[in-house]
Amino acid sequence: MKTIRVITIILFHIIAIQAICTASDKELSGGRENAEHIGMMGVGFQYLGLSFRYYGGKLTYEAKGVVDGAVFGYGPRLYYNFNPRSNNVFYIGGEYSIISGKTEYQKLEGCSVGAFIGMEMFIDYNTSLSLDIGPYSTSLRSEYRDISVTADDIVCTISFCYYF
Repeated sequence: MKTIRVITIILFHIIAIQAICTASDKELSGGRENAEHIGMMGVGFQYLGLSFRYYGGKLTYEAKGVVDGAVFGYGPRLYYNFNPRSNNVFYIGGEYSIISGKTEYQKLEGCSVGAFIGMEMFIDYNTSLSLDIGPYSTSLRSEYRDISVTADDIVCTISFCYYF
């Protein structure tokens, strides 16, 4: 119940931000739309991670990797863009990641699945800043003791992307 309440509050905030950004969209861009971004490739930077994107209009494809010490996570993300020709793109999407790593005491492997909602704001022609948030479920298994753990969390991702 608490998770649904948090997601509802976040959705209302994202919709409010989207309305404000859409109103000033043409002001910020000098009257142009970002239709020229469709078909571009990009490199994204997140905390502990790196990604490669293809901005395809209604759909954005991303391959993402994260490293935290000796634990690695990597996998695809798929975005559905509601307004792909805007300079402030509102989207929903999903992600699947494979997790593997080794610590001093155990070897881990597992996966993470999540859905998210967010917005990508084009700062200029080649750069954007995006924020998304959503529920994720992560399952890990330790090989040494045959222990399995599953956790559900809310994950927030802030990303800076350079398109070329």
